[in-house]
Amino acid sequence: MLKPLYKTMHKPMHKEKASIHGAFIIISGFFLIPLALILLFIRFLKHRDRGYMRARDFRVAGFAVLISFLSVRSFLQYFDIDDNDPEVLSTIMIVTISLGLFLLIFSLFAGWRQKKLFARYRQIFGGEESMGIDHLAQAAGVSYNRAVNDLRYMVRARLLLNVYVDQGNRQVITQRVQEPWDDEPIPSNPQNGQGDDPPLPPVPGGQQGAPADPAPRLPVAVHCAGCGAVSTILPDEIKYCEFCGNILPRSG
Repeated sequence: MLKPLYKTMHKPMHKEKASIHGAFIIISGFFLIPLALILLFIRFLKHRDRGYMRARDFRVAGFAVLISFLSVRSFLQYFDIDDNDPEVLSTIMIVTISLGLFLLIFSLFAGWRQKKLFARYRQIFGGEESMGIDHLAQAAGVSYNRAVNDLRYMVRARLLLNVYVDQGNRQVITQRVQEPWDDEPIPSNPQNGQGDDPPLPPVPGGQQGAPADPAPRLPVAVHCAGCGAVSTILPDEIKYCEFCGNILPRSG
């Protein structure tokens, strides 16, 4: 039996690390506005295929713009520009506050759109055993890189369970986890020599019909297909990568 493929859509506890910390950008917006603009541009550029970061990026941009207004206000007061031409301060205040509020509101819209896209991924994938990422991306209306990053994030955030993103084969694969109650009932075997089959010959060093000791199950080293990290896993063990959350392959 397959476990549920996803959790109910709640705010994920998993938080991705941004390429440039938002606090550094916001503080730069007060002391050096051009630096804040450059950092914002770099952050948006690095996150261009990480749609799940879009809402946070716009939120940081909104706060940076609002903080920059305080910087401009202090600058104008220091040089007494606002006293000579009060319309300048009014214009700057209206523009910066309006832009900052627009970016903050747009961040909410971007977060809503990303949740809708997550739901779209789940709807397309459904309960399939496997599906091509190219097909999934085309059906969702996004690029291949965007779909891969979104799916890997959903696995790390536990929004998709028992799912493995195989970038090498460009597929999303559902890992089948067998529960104890899924096992077929084992028929009771007759005592040695009481059934139709002849009795088992004695095993050296043991009782008649007793099987030999099974070979010990030794752990093996496997490479995570998601991040490439090396982990140890027992044969037939279901284990997640401690670095990126992908399900580890069962053999090296």
